[in-house]
Amino acid sequence: MFKSKLLKNTIIYSIGEIFPKLISFILLPVFTLYLSASDYGIISYTNSVMFFFFVLSSLALNTYLLREYFECKTEIDKKKLIGSVFLTILIINVVMLAMGYILGPLLVKGFNIQIPFFPFFSLLLLNNFCEALSIVPLVVYRVHENALSYVTLSVLKAVLLFVVTYILIVHLKWGLMGNFYGRLFVNAFFIIIYIYVILRNAKINFNVEAIKKSLRFSFPLIPGAIGYLLMSMSDRIILERYVSLSDIGIYSVAYTLAYSLSVIIQGGYRSFEPEIYREFNKPTFASFVERIHKLYMFTVFFLAIVLSVFSRDILLLMTKGDFVKGYTLIPLILIGVIATAQNAILVSIVISEKNTKLSGVSTVVGGGASIAFNLILIPTYGIYAAALASAIAYILMNLIVALKMKFKSPVIQSDVISLLYFMFISFVVIAFFGQSNINIISIIYKFGIIIISLIILFLVYKLNLRHFDFIFSFLKKRED
Repeated sequence: MFKSKLLKNTIIYSIGEIFPKLISFILLPVFTLYLSASDYGIISYTNSVMFFFFVLSSLALNTYLLREYFECKTEIDKKKLIGSVFLTILIINVVMLAMGYILGPLLVKGFNIQIPFFPFFSLLLLNNFCEALSIVPLVVYRVHENALSYVTLSVLKAVLLFVVTYILIVHLKWGLMGNFYGRLFVNAFFIIIYIYVILRNAKINFNVEAIKKSLRFSFPLIPGAIGYLLMSMSDRIILERYVSLSDIGIYSVAYTLAYSLSVIIQGGYRSFEPEIYREFNKPTFASFVERIHKLYMFTVFFLAIVLSVFSRDILLLMTKGDFVKGYTLIPLILIGVIATAQNAILVSIVISEKNTKLSGVSTVVGGGASIAFNLILIPTYGIYAAALASAIAYILMNLIVALKMKFKSPVIQSDVISLLYFMFISFVVIAFFGQSNINIISIIYKFGIIIISLIILFLVYKLNLRHFDFIFSFLKKRED
């Protein structure tokens, strides 16, 4: 039953990841007709600032709630835990909102930021406050293994955001302000839903000792979260100083295509993370993690190979001109994507061991390495350096975690062999199919490579049909 539920939740979470990204993809060509390049610059800059604020808004307390929930013995204890974490986040964000309005105008003026505090940063602060209130309700759905409600909420919000923003920008001609107010209107509406979820599942309480315990757990994770943010943002910030806008465009398209694989990664991660915490103190923990690790990374590597092999064909179908050149970047970016998948497994184990310091240190080191490699290599190697820097940073992070964590996964060797094979296959495809157009012969060859790769990965991870028995259990359950 658990196995079928894990697969079902993974599928549901993956749908939840795909749909909001699809909405964003649909929005882009529509809104470029109504917003100028400088408008997009303001949106991009303020979104980057909001990402930073959101890290501070949560203080990684969502991870604490996920970890501690399964340690609670009674339903009352669980409700008190949820209520305590929610109240802590609420207090933190009320303080942040007040400080933002007091210090924000002074900082904008002091640093000569071109974007005025009013209305842009003021609306950003309100949106961040609303987003912060979603943290605990969404975790509640995860710990209750209610993937359908979690995804329904995410999809509904994405659809409503699209509709409201479209109306404000296109029909009411609000321009750039339509983007900010559209997000605020939708976020304000969803606060009602978040409060409803909390009232049903939490017992609001102010327990000083519980709050101290949660903060002691989460604080070591904050530098890691900021480090992850730096890894995500530093490449494009530094690229802007050294390469042309055309190159940045090529890099962005390649990055977007490569990171489409993260939909599967995040879907699987959201499904297995609570289960790893649940299984931690059980005698079956080692075998459980080994099985999840094998199946998860096998799937990630196989899909990465498919994406790498057909990357040029996909870009030929979706784009035109210089954008097609991005296919040579995709394998490099995919190395980083694969490493994020492995990191999800390793960090989940480390968090279950309550070793948040190791997780934080590894991410800070990774963030620092990413910035350093970008600064050193981008001036000479441009977008290729940016593609590789993230991969190097994540591999370094994983190496630190794997060496220092208590639990030693025997599957890591298979990951290394599969990564070397992925790099080899990607090089072969670029070398032999780099100039070919879409034709039946090249497609047949590429499908042959995919089939061979599937067999090799199956052998590398030493899989057998028993590893996939949960699929048949799931299908049987659906039939029943």
